[in-house]
Amino acid sequence: MSQKNLLVLLVALFAIAMTVQSVSAQTRNLGQITVVEVNGIPVEELDFGQFAGETIELRIGFNVESQAPDVKVIARISGSGGSESESERFEAFPNRTYSRIVDLKIPSDLGEDLQEPRTLYVRIESEDGRYTEKAIPLEIQRRSYNIEILNVEMQSEVKAGGTLEIETVLKNIGYIKADDVFLRVRIPELGLETKTFFQDLYPNDNDYDEDRRDSKIGRTYLKIPSNVAPGLYTVQLEAFNGDSFAQLERRVLVVGAGRDSAVFPSSSAEQDLGVGERGEYKITIVNRGDSISAFQVIAEGPSSLNLEVSEPFVVIPAGLSKTVSVYASSDRENDYTFNVKVISEDGAEIGSQSFKAIVEGESKDQSSGQNTTVLLTVILAIVFIVLLVVLIVLLTRKPETKEEFGESYY
Repeated sequence: MSQKNLLVLLVALFAIAMTVQSVSAQTRNLGQITVVEVNGIPVEELDFGQFAGETIELRIGFNVESQAPDVKVIARISGSGGSESESERFEAFPNRTYSRIVDLKIPSDLGEDLQEPRTLYVRIESEDGRYTEKAIPLEIQRRSYNIEILNVEMQSEVKAGGTLEIETVLKNIGYIKADDVFLRVRIPELGLETKTFFQDLYPNDNDYDEDRRDSKIGRTYLKIPSNVAPGLYTVQLEAFNGDSFAQLERRVLVVGAGRDSAVFPSSSAEQDLGVGERGEYKITIVNRGDSISAFQVIAEGPSSLNLEVSEPFVVIPAGLSKTVSVYASSDRENDYTFNVKVISEDGAEIGSQSFKAIVEGESKDQSSGQNTTVLLTVILAIVFIVLLVVLIVLLTRKPETKEEFGESYY
């Protein structure tokens, strides 16, 4: 290769390198961040310290050197459990100053450190890869009193008449020990509420002492009445003591109690009865739930129909069934319809069955008695007639005459 060609190649390489360097510089440099304010105060005038768990309002002022597509503002806090937030995207033009507001939550859990140095990064970036960034040191410290609901585990569905079980983790993320901590669980729409005592929570966890923990797990049980209407309900959880309060919400679907219990007829629904005759009708109650339940059996019908329940109150263990008899009778001929319903211990009707009694003529017992009386009467009448005939025959029969021989005197 000649010296001339080599010189041309070196010049070309140098020009390419300068172009790449120029593009690289342009790619990195989007513009200038002119102001950063925290809750309305410029960071230059602020000893920038914040409490864990708070949400701060950041206002960032900036301009761009040239037109930039899809520009957004990003605010980020470094470190474990750090947080990030960003603005909407927009088109930015040169010779203009822009201002965007971003809400950013301070990390709430500082681990073992009661106060911890962090860095707040404010970044302006565009879709073409250019950006401008500013780093601001800050100190985060724990609040003196701060309880947090760290985790909640509960079923998404519960049956009416069942129990809602909730497992909750509470943690003290404050600077000072939290005394006498409670968890309150409520379903305001149903007027239900219960409390669980978590005792004391300490600011730092102690692996060697179960009583000096910064977090504890507790279980809360909330009984759902069986007469609750099926639907989606809000469950409110509130952790509190005399100095701190935290809350969150969950949703639970309550399904009908009918899934736990059922009523079936176990005899003919219609019977023919004589007047005064007593008929027996049977129903079977099935407890499909996972706990023992009590039920009330009620028979309702016309006033002229006599109804009697063999066991008005029954107790059925989980997974078992019970058959109950209902007796019906009447002294009047008619077609009677009556209803047997089963009520749970919470007053909810879990099922009902309709029955019919057709009462006509005489009762089978009375007919049998009358037939026996008629038969005896007929027999006695026949005996009487036979005896009467015999008597008549005897009375009408003529006695035999005897010849009498007297003495003759001549």
